[in-house]
Amino acid sequence: MILETVMSLLLVGTGFVFPCYATLLAIEEGEARLITHWLNYWVAQSILTLLLVSPLGTLILWLIPASTLLHIAINVWLWHPTFEGARSLVDMFEASEKQSPEVRKVTEAIKKYIGILLDVCQHLTETAGAMQQQTQQM
Repeated sequence: MILETVMSLLLVGTGFVFPCYATLLAIEEGEARLITHWLNYWVAQSILTLLLVSPLGTLILWLIPASTLLHIAINVWLWHPTFEGARSLVDMFEASEKQSPEVRKVTEAIKKYIGILLDVCQHLTETAGAMQQQTQQM
């Protein structure tokens, strides 16, 4: 129980709290390189979050032992200056326009999958809202 709580706090800290703080500092400093770094992070983190909240992502996380620890490691990989994982992911999507048709197909499939996930999330949100209104009226 305590370990779960600590892991959850680390996940939120590495995925959102520290990046928010660092983003605000970068904006205050006004250094374009840092601002770009953190914008890349937020784009990559958004993609990761969309993939992980999908039914397939949830199943994969459920099947992987210590998935929270893996998620923490991915968060650090995304923002840490040594790795610049977010930059790598964003560059991969941007470079797909210039690369082979096979890579372009994979990138388009990922973009399509993310679009479908967004549509499903919107539909579920609308349905949940409608159900909640019906429940309140009864």
